[in-house]
Amino acid sequence: MFAYLTGITVSGLSASVLELAFGARARFATPFVSRGSVARSLLVTAVAGPVMLFNESLDAWRASDLRPLAALGAAIIANIWVLASGILTIQLLQSVGRGVL
Repeated sequence: MFAYLTGITVSGLSASVLELAFGARARFATPFVSRGSVARSLLVTAVAGPVMLFNESLDAWRASDLRPLAALGAAIIANIWVLASGILTIQLLQSVGRGVL
């Protein structure tokens, strides 16, 4: 549970900072994801990806372009992604605390 909440916090805060910095809603499009800067795109997607996926699926749902089963799949993937992000964040922080990194 703690890892899940950590993942939600990290993803939400990073997406909010990116939205403030770029002045646009976090999504899988420029300026957040670009072919010119693959490393930055991967980092942004890894950290803020669950929020980006949620935003994209919410937009598609509102436009009636997303079926209920696909929306459920997106929600499941976003939740697994949040949990994985939380576990990774906790592990990284523990490594830094022990002086491993």
